[in-house]
Amino acid sequence: GAVAVIGGHEYALHSVVARYPRGKTVSVSYDSEKVSRAVLEPGVESYLLHKWGAAIVSGSLFMALLFNFILRRVMHEERNLLDEHQLQLNSEAMKQQMSRFLDFDDGEQSALLVNNLDWMRDYPMLDFLRDIGKNFPLSVMLAKESVKNRMEESDSGLSFTEFSYMLLQAYDFVHLHDQYGCELQLGGSDQWGNITAGTDLIRRAAGKKAFGLTCPLVTKADGTKFGKTEGGTVWLDRSKTSAYQFYQFWINSEDQKVVDFLKIYTFLDKEAILELEQALREQPEQREAQRKLAEEVTTLVHGADAMRSAQNISQALFSGEFQDLADDEIVE
Repeated sequence: GAVAVIGGHEYALHSVVARYPRGKTVSVSYDSEKVSRAVLEPGVESYLLHKWGAAIVSGSLFMALLFNFILRRVMHEERNLLDEHQLQLNSEAMKQQMSRFLDFDDGEQSALLVNNLDWMRDYPMLDFLRDIGKNFPLSVMLAKESVKNRMEESDSGLSFTEFSYMLLQAYDFVHLHDQYGCELQLGGSDQWGNITAGTDLIRRAAGKKAFGLTCPLVTKADGTKFGKTEGGTVWLDRSKTSAYQFYQFWINSEDQKVVDFLKIYTFLDKEAILELEQALREQPEQREAQRKLAEEVTTLVHGADAMRSAQNISQALFSGEFQDLADDEIVE
């Protein structure tokens, strides 16, 4: 069972999990190859699920097995292969970033950060192919959208390493299901095929049901992905994207997309978003929706003080009056 959430905001997500029992375990996995890229949409939805009583297992993946980053392009070439030490550093940094959304010290409801190297390191390849590979017909794997896109659009084709990605991610879901009672995996829509491979494997191996929940990749108004180049990437790490730059990113949101972003990335209620949408139609030059979006998301990620500082810097740059800025604001 897999559910694609179109819109990705709290109302849609709540309707999906309204009957999901408190205390159930949800897998939300992040790619430790790309530490600190914006993971806001899974972060926001993880926060909501955690708030509603789900225990979160956040997978820190040694082989970079999941692409659950929303503000980035769909991968069309081989990824960089990092050594174990660098991946461990990335995983530790990601836990610090995810702590803004998830509580890792909440008793029985604490979020967990796990590393699939712990259960894959000593799994012999021949045993893995015998036990897991036999459940994956080649025709089914080739029919997956992510595989077809890579084979059709990539100049370099698809390596065996990338092709076997589906089996590894599916087995991760099986392991989390067996060890932690995980029944739901959350990911970006580009992970649909890999998540459903996991639900199918759980059904075949254990005769039990598991579920997937996907949220759409966020695009610009022209349909292109964010993060196409290094300069277009938004980072959660303040040393890579300052709070001011982060604030400005949302201030500069396109009129055609800002309402969608309010639904996805903020906890504003439906009525507030409708009011901002009306203001956008009537007085788009005021950019009221963009300002509210920037305030809400910057506060969520960096805190209220950083948000107010970003506002001060923005106002000073607009007016040309810098005398009231603090030293750290001038540096930023």
